[in-house]
Amino acid sequence: MKLCGTNGNQTVIIFKTGYVRKVLKQTIINAGVRHLKINQKSRIHMIISACLLLAVLILWVVNMTRINMTGEIEQQLQWVVAHWETYQMTFIAAMAIAPVFLYFIYILQRVVLISGGIRKAAGVTLALFYVIFVTFSYISQLTLLPLYLSRNMSAMASTWFFYESHSIAYFTNQTGYALWGGAMLFLFGHLVKYPGLRRWLGVLITIAALLSLAAFAGLLLDLDGLNMLTLVSGALVIPIAVLSIVLAVKAEPLHREEESFEEKPTPQTIGEETKQ
Repeated sequence: MKLCGTNGNQTVIIFKTGYVRKVLKQTIINAGVRHLKINQKSRIHMIISACLLLAVLILWVVNMTRINMTGEIEQQLQWVVAHWETYQMTFIAAMAIAPVFLYFIYILQRVVLISGGIRKAAGVTLALFYVIFVTFSYISQLTLLPLYLSRNMSAMASTWFFYESHSIAYFTNQTGYALWGGAMLFLFGHLVKYPGLRRWLGVLITIAALLSLAAFAGLLLDLDGLNMLTLVSGALVIPIAVLSIVLAVKAEPLHREEESFEEKPTPQTIGEETKQ
């Protein structure tokens, strides 16, 4: 700021525009660390995305209970042939999981104010590959698996059978969720440093991500105990979605003047974020 002079008992102070902008922006950021502020649009999208995520996960669990995978692989494949409509509907519903999860991740990183830089770029890239790998795994159950079953090619069918832990479909799915674990750590692992609900959200996300990575390590090492951690990781997504809804509801409203400062960072702050 500049001290331009005095007028009687009054001191006339003129602030540089850039300085005022920087001070106001820093005030907003500091306030956001203590009390999260989001605009109404982000609040609505956070609630919608979390509810959709809960819906597709619950639908997936319900459909999974209808599938009876007992006995040897040949018996399981016979069950699929005899109950194809049930199996088909299960994986049609499963195809919605990854896109909905990507929507949820995109909104959550906007709500918790993830800054740009290498960490965000890495997280977004891994999240996109997660969607590709997982969706391909589910699509294979609706295309390649019935193709080989219709031709009585049991060996090839087992290679693409989702419930065969050594199949390509299962490995692709687990690889996708390992990528998901990496994406979540890059994007949201640092939330454990923040106070309140964001810390608990960061803790749950970090645990779920690490369990997903451990499950993939178990698959590579052929350790069934570790491999089954993927179920625990998936179960943690439910409290993560619920806590995200609570976070969106309890967050303070972000006013238009504050939003304009946040969306247009100065070159100096961009440089600082890149270094981080």
